[in-house]
Amino acid sequence: MAIPRSFIASLGILFAFFVLFSGGAATDAHAQQLRVISQADGFTDYELVNERLKITAPEYLVVPWSDGQARYRVMEQEIVPVRADSTQMHYVHHPGQYLIAGRDTPVIQTGQPGYTRGQMVAPLTIHIARQNEPQGTTFQVIRHMRIRVFEDADAAVTPRLDRAAPSARDDASLTASLTADSPLANGQWYRIPITEDNIYTLDSDYLEDLGISVSQIDPRNIQIWTTPGYELPHRNSDPRPQLAQIPIIVEGESDGSFDSGDRVIFYSNGPNRGFFNTTLNRFEHRLHPYSRYNYVYLTIGQAAGLRLGTTPPQGSATRDVTEFRDFRWLEQDREKSESRIKSGTQWFGQGFDPLTSASQTIFTDTLAGFRQGSNIEIWVSMGGRSTSPSRFSFTVNGSTALPDLSIPAINSMTSATGLSAQIRELRQTLNGFSLNNDVITIGASFQNPESGSRGWVNWVRIRADRALQATGNRLDFHPPDDGDGSLVRYRLTGFTSQPIVLDITDPAQPVRLQVSQSGNAYTVTHSSARERRFLAQSSFRRPESRRARSQPEHPQPVRLPRLCDHHSRRLPG
Repeated sequence: MAIPRSFIASLGILFAFFVLFSGGAATDAHAQQLRVISQADGFTDYELVNERLKITAPEYLVVPWSDGQARYRVMEQEIVPVRADSTQMHYVHHPGQYLIAGRDTPVIQTGQPGYTRGQMVAPLTIHIARQNEPQGTTFQVIRHMRIRVFEDADAAVTPRLDRAAPSARDDASLTASLTADSPLANGQWYRIPITEDNIYTLDSDYLEDLGISVSQIDPRNIQIWTTPGYELPHRNSDPRPQLAQIPIIVEGESDGSFDSGDRVIFYSNGPNRGFFNTTLNRFEHRLHPYSRYNYVYLTIGQAAGLRLGTTPPQGSATRDVTEFRDFRWLEQDREKSESRIKSGTQWFGQGFDPLTSASQTIFTDTLAGFRQGSNIEIWVSMGGRSTSPSRFSFTVNGSTALPDLSIPAINSMTSATGLSAQIRELRQTLNGFSLNNDVITIGASFQNPESGSRGWVNWVRIRADRALQATGNRLDFHPPDDGDGSLVRYRLTGFTSQPIVLDITDPAQPVRLQVSQSGNAYTVTHSSARERRFLAQSSFRRPESRRARSQPEHPQPVRLPRLCDHHSRRLPG
């Protein structure tokens, strides 16, 4: 849904009148701190400049609301600590009654969304100054901020939608208004969210749910486009991934109609990844810090789409491979080390309190076909927040098998500067280890004498030898550690029917491998290069439907905030 720029501007005027006539402390000069600096097709940029570091009341802005989010993005931000004096106490109309937020308040607060003139919007409160301590004279003050407000519901994450195009359910249908060389510039497109690496299937019900009338299409023209979907490079000079068509399987397409038993099968990866770092010669993982989704884009083209054919072996295998050294990892973004931290990419997972939750299980998994008596490598990263040193002790399947991990202290629990937590890692190999029922469980205990101390799991990584054995008709595997790039024959077990086996080293260009059956096993012959990654599946998942996203059950009219709604504190006056 596109919200006209004139509508956004009128809401800004409404807010200005609201602040002026509701007794808010604002002058003309103050009201113009937040100003429009540029407008483009699909968004408006606002800038707030406070070079003199005045301690003033908040600014207000109304933005579109969609998919449970206020549709804006902070493009630039500079916040500096200030010790106030009489020149910076900017009392405007009501000396002694000037309300300033406390330090625990977010820089930008989003109010209750609601409807105004038929459009769903949400009010933002931009706290120019936040007081560190009650009755104190130190503040966190915005010097400069640039905010981009998106006019379209999906503009923050997808190209601008053509308002003249027919919309499918929940805006899944995309008709993009883009540059002429974009693949999305022509035709009707359907965005499909992907949360994890899998071979997916789309049946007629799923396509109908997107808004596609399957009786009217030629399935041979179904196309799916995507990018690798991982976090983009931080350097602007580094190349960006380009949207490209991926090869897919469309069962039953040969007759030119998409019938009830037909289906689309394709591979796509989620935003997070585990991979072999060839430079450091080790397995690592990356959790996407900004998104829980990758997206693929489906369209019914004017020509036949790319199809995923079978690639036969390029020679004879030099040996059989029946097991590999698996790599498992766990990382969760649950909380910041300090509630006042409202930016940055460092998050922690499971938390520990020395009084109420000192001992917990931090990792459990089933390593199907684990080779008993082999070595397990455990690598943990833990965090601690205390002004005294902390310590973690660990157990593996109930036994103390790892050394303790010490976490240094931080300097202060209340300072607005400096470290808010310390992070340390422990990496240990357990020799000759055995597992009951192939299950590994790691426990951790947090020890610190100070109340208010806090510990966290940052991440856990496991490497263990196990058979090429599927769980739930799915097996994600890679070559053996002594792989040298020669051809080997991988023997896969645990499947109830013949799997599709893909080389997914390049997730945007998977390669389908030729599968042969040998008794209860299935074999594929392919490279043993360490960086290769494979996925075998005989049961396929349906992607998440965008219709499942929550919407307010009973939307309310937008309520303009009052200064007293924001946990504010009075300045001494």
